[in-house]
Amino acid sequence: MKKMFVSAAVVISSIAVMSGSALSAEEKNPCTDDIAKYCKDVKPNEIPAMIDCLEEHEGKLTPACQAYEAKLGGGRLETKERIRQRVMMRKACKNDVGKFCYDIKGYDETLKCLSGHKGELSNVCSSWINTVIEKKNKTQ
Repeated sequence: MKKMFVSAAVVISSIAVMSGSALSAEEKNPCTDDIAKYCKDVKPNEIPAMIDCLEEHEGKLTPACQAYEAKLGGGRLETKERIRQRVMMRKACKNDVGKFCYDIKGYDETLKCLSGHKGELSNVCSSWINTVIEKKNKTQ
């Protein structure tokens, strides 16, 4: 499942730069170079194709572009991702939560609790926790 959805605002402002429209430094977004690098064969007016191209290369986008996109996406995208993470935690760590963190409320607090019991967790839960921590470290 794709983690990142490149918003039309990112694409449109980058297309304006690519098509020669003069933008001030404040208006230039950090995805312009990524679009030029990874999506040079996509025509500027093909916004859905541009979005698909950037999503296809999302793991290669500069951190500045990823951060800019996340800011434009707003809380709606983060909420969707957090819900997905909670569902995954329930699937992977249901028994471990019941055993070690039954009285903890909230996703972040439960994640901290489970992390405190790393050596005691089931293999599935331990693997999931490691994946979440790795992703968190990459985005910081």
